[in-house]
Amino acid sequence: MEVKTFISAYLDSIGRYVDAYGLDAACFSKGVHGGIERMFTGDSAATNYEKFWEGFSNTFPLSGDKIGSYQDIELLCMSYYEEKFDEVRSVAHPHPLAHDIVRAVREKGYRTAIATNPLFPRTATYHRLAWAGLDPNDFEFVTTYEDHRHVKPTKGYYQEVLSRLGVRGEECLMVGNDTREDLAAVQCGTGFFLVTPYLLDHDHVDVSAFDQGTLEDLFAFVEAMPVAR
Repeated sequence: MEVKTFISAYLDSIGRYVDAYGLDAACFSKGVHGGIERMFTGDSAATNYEKFWEGFSNTFPLSGDKIGSYQDIELLCMSYYEEKFDEVRSVAHPHPLAHDIVRAVREKGYRTAIATNPLFPRTATYHRLAWAGLDPNDFEFVTTYEDHRHVKPTKGYYQEVLSRLGVRGEECLMVGNDTREDLAAVQCGTGFFLVTPYLLDHDHVDVSAFDQGTLEDLFAFVEAMPVAR
């Protein structure tokens, strides 16, 4: 999934949805951007959920017409994710090996978690997993904005993930395609496998020291891993 294409399709889709309920789509989009920007602040006292709606409310003033409160807007968004979010799945292209890789890891006795940037609510993130052909029940947890106080690429985010798993970084392998957001996990001592066909390399990072390759290579890497004790 190309991130910019996804964001554009998502904002178009939810914009049409809220417009039908009397909200200005362009102003709503600004509110979403305001919420996202708020989540990227360093404040760790609030959850990303709380930060998002604070940033949204600071950017999207209520008109007092058809939607009376920000709670009403949140409920409207939740309805959107259940009713219309799946129309955005056309920009996602699932890889047939994704499920096989997760299955192989679990069959070897390893614990699994989805460490995605917690910018979306749980319901939206679970939909995105389904687009990839994955089942949330195959993972101990999935990071969402309700449960986390940090975002990638901060060290604090990965510390939260490790804390929830109750493990040290040295016991984990992070798999990702983004040399800024995903590679940041190694600050906490994790191993790293870089998926190169979908590479996002914003900073031209030297990745020669890390395991890397296609999803076929990752599958072979997983198959060669020892059984977990």
